[in-house]
Amino acid sequence: MKTAVLLLLAFLVSAAPSTPLRAGDLDKDGIDDAAELAVARAFSPSLVWSPDESCGKHETFFQVHPDGPRRVLITYVVTFPKDCGFPAFGLGSHPGDTQEFRVQAVTDGKGWRAADLQMTWFPHVPLNGERPRIWVSAGKHHLYPSLEGCKRGLKGKLEHCGGGVEAVETLAADHNAGERGHPLLTSLARFGYSGETAWGRSDWGDELFCGGEPKRGGNGGLSSKLKHIVAWGTCGETMGLKWR
Repeated sequence: MKTAVLLLLAFLVSAAPSTPLRAGDLDKDGIDDAAELAVARAFSPSLVWSPDESCGKHETFFQVHPDGPRRVLITYVVTFPKDCGFPAFGLGSHPGDTQEFRVQAVTDGKGWRAADLQMTWFPHVPLNGERPRIWVSAGKHHLYPSLEGCKRGLKGKLEHCGGGVEAVETLAADHNAGERGHPLLTSLARFGYSGETAWGRSDWGDELFCGGEPKRGGNGGLSSKLKHIVAWGTCGETMGLKWR
């Protein structure tokens, strides 16, 4: 673990970020929190939007987790106040929406490279050191590793992807979720999600994510996906990081 910390710190120095970073390892995972932000920014995705997107306002949270010798797993969670459904059919909308994906990064001791992209329906997409490009379907916000992937997806005939703006996600230190036992995020109210929490109230992910709307039963919160718990209901998806 000490080796991993030193390697990440070396990366942090080489990244030379222009804004102040959090010092120390407040989430107690063996990785300096400033280094976590640096590596998460290095592989922050470029999101490709559709011109048909009507509810694209969002916040992206992240977690950097040790994933073995010389490896880290970076989880990104894109959250929306609302899922607007399939635009062509006017169906499938609900309050609160979250979509997650993961980047496995590896190091040779000199620098870091993105090795693997892990997504729903696309469990292993080689990145070959490149920053991931991710297509966001209009309204539903399903994520795809390519335009062709959107067209061939499980709901491809209902989805519309691409043709709109593309931008790299900007990450801030206060969007780092941390670890379950030592969270860096609790209340999400300051991000516009009144009454929402990042980690829920129990290990079973019973905290729903409804985009700040009143709770009406629904899916578990961020902690449920950290623990790989599948939860269902009426208020959108779970918040979606990885916890081991």
